[in-house]
Amino acid sequence: MNETNQSNQSVLARHSLSPLFPFKRRDRYPKCMHPDRGQTMKQIDLIAGARPNFMKIAPIIDALKAAEKRGGSLRYRLIHTGQHYDRAMSGSFFEELGIPDPDINLEVGSGTQAEQTAAIMVAYEKVLLKEKSDLCLVVGDVTSTMACSIAARKLEVPVAHVEGGIRSGDWTMP
Repeated sequence: MNETNQSNQSVLARHSLSPLFPFKRRDRYPKCMHPDRGQTMKQIDLIAGARPNFMKIAPIIDALKAAEKRGGSLRYRLIHTGQHYDRAMSGSFFEELGIPDPDINLEVGSGTQAEQTAAIMVAYEKVLLKEKSDLCLVVGDVTSTMACSIAARKLEVPVAHVEGGIRSGDWTMP
């Protein structure tokens, strides 16, 4: 290998993708393939815990249901962390947005931000240790988003994050 090629490879090595996506090349794995297990992705954890999450998760659930009707093989389990835990703060949103009842409710309840974060991390870690998912999909920027992302990555479950623009339909919005 000549000196120029070695120099180019070292530049590429220094500019690898973020630690949350530890693979050096995005195109190394085909879409919908789990990078570590080499199999078609089967189960996604959809994380919701607070009002802003519910509005973002509803169209994702609709899209997954539409894909399933077309023969898609992705399954999901809706996990409610219980960050907003009373009927007025979460139950009515589920009904109004047509979101199914959660498959799992972590029921963390109230507390300081540190207490809620810790409770969500511990509870979600137990869920993953019992049955690991192929992807943890989080939305927004609430405590539930951060806590479940950390727990998933520590157990080597890939994390995907959905944020702004989803409700407006304008993909040019930040």
